[in-house]
Amino acid sequence: MPVIRFFPGASAITAPRHGPPAAAWPDAVVRLRRYSETIPGEKRERSILRPVSDDQLTAYCEESFVYSTPPPAPLRSIRRLGTATVVMLAVDSLVYVIASVVDVQRVVLIDRFLADSDAVPIRDLQANDVRYLISGLVESVAFAATAVMFLIWLFQARANAEILSPWPHRHAKPWLIFGWVVPIVNFVFPKQIVDDIWTSSKPGAVEESAHFTTARRSGLVWAWWLAWLVTGLLATVGRRTYANAEEMPAIRNAAVFDIVGNVLSIATAALAIAIVMTITRFQEDRREAAAWGWMHAA
Repeated sequence: MPVIRFFPGASAITAPRHGPPAAAWPDAVVRLRRYSETIPGEKRERSILRPVSDDQLTAYCEESFVYSTPPPAPLRSIRRLGTATVVMLAVDSLVYVIASVVDVQRVVLIDRFLADSDAVPIRDLQANDVRYLISGLVESVAFAATAVMFLIWLFQARANAEILSPWPHRHAKPWLIFGWVVPIVNFVFPKQIVDDIWTSSKPGAVEESAHFTTARRSGLVWAWWLAWLVTGLLATVGRRTYANAEEMPAIRNAAVFDIVGNVLSIATAALAIAIVMTITRFQEDRREAAAWGWMHAA
């Protein structure tokens, strides 16, 4: 990644890919001239850096994201929290894969039993029942641990986003927890919270918007949220189907519902991983850029 430095009166400068390294530039002889250009979907600037010596004038050009001036307070690193959250989401997805294997075995056993009840020993059905219960318990534990890790990351990402944003976020911090469980608002608030963190963290997004309500929405966040809602709906239907299942065909249908729900859960986790990694990268880039600004000011 290019080296980013803050200078008085300039948004940022970056080390060019060609020419002498940035460390070799005497700050006292660097003059900066800028012009802006619009790139669809992004705000970028082209920097022309002119290191001046007595006998030489060499120009270097480099495109870079526009970073605002350094934030008033230091940002806390969320790299480790982001990594831990990604690991937990991956573990949760692995648990869903294992649970799906148990569900597939359940469907196959029931199909064989319905075709010929003498072809399937009762002990095989009982063993599958045990595996099904254990997998369900492991799913619950893994989901709870992942949710806690995600919320810890979300709280710290929100704290950094409040420093980066010129406006107050739309929902107070308690809603980072209650927004997931309070009826009705749990269909809206979590996405809005992540939207505000995304807008605050993404370089140039705040400058392009008048407020959080009018900011451009991320397609990745939209995809994650729609997948989360559909997964929750299927999980609710699956639980009710299994609770009311008394005959073998109904139990089989409940297992099929569970398989579909697990596949969607894995897709939702993959999208969540992409969001965590992207917001973490945004904030880490901003934190490192700001560190250059404070070092120069000192």
